[in-house]
Amino acid sequence: MPMAADDIADMIRAAIPDAQVEITDLAGDGDHYAAKVVAESFPGHEPRRAAAGRLCRAGRAHGRRAPRLATDHCRPQLTAIILSAPDWRLTGMDQIMTDAVQQRIADIVNGNDVVLFMKGTPLFPQCGFSSRAIAILEHLGVAYESVDVLQDQGIRQGIKAFSDWPTIPQLYVKGEFVGGSDIMMEMYEAGELQQLMTDQGVAAAN
Repeated sequence: MPMAADDIADMIRAAIPDAQVEITDLAGDGDHYAAKVVAESFPGHEPRRAAAGRLCRAGRAHGRRAPRLATDHCRPQLTAIILSAPDWRLTGMDQIMTDAVQQRIADIVNGNDVVLFMKGTPLFPQCGFSSRAIAILEHLGVAYESVDVLQDQGIRQGIKAFSDWPTIPQLYVKGEFVGGSDIMMEMYEAGELQQLMTDQGVAAAN
């Protein structure tokens, strides 16, 4: 069944929250659309690949070597995507959304010394495993950030690919994946998690 223009825009915004999205019905039949996406966080595509997939991204250092199709049709932080019903799987759409989510996750992981991707919040965890992970971090007395994956389906699925780990919660320390709640408990009971925090110079909670 064809997808409405608003649904396409919502899919893109879910993957790229700061995106400005403009959807155009190319033939007026609800069967072929063009989506214009402008976003500071859009990670872009290598120009040669962009040309082949009709996806454009300018302003990169190697843009001078891009094919003419890319250099002639691109704008900074602008991507043109051509979508065709009914399967919505034209070159690059899924990859754009995946790349954007992965970049968001990388920014979170690299921007915090300790971050826990969990279900719920530290005050109101929504599963027993997340509750146990929070309890361990609280006992350690370290400063940490948490991400509620229930509030963002893109991150909920994307974090599993990012770490190549199938379950949540997931703990990262200084940009490195540590593990889920079972591994956290094993390391905590052995004194290894405390030592890891000390070795990595993780600050104590205020």
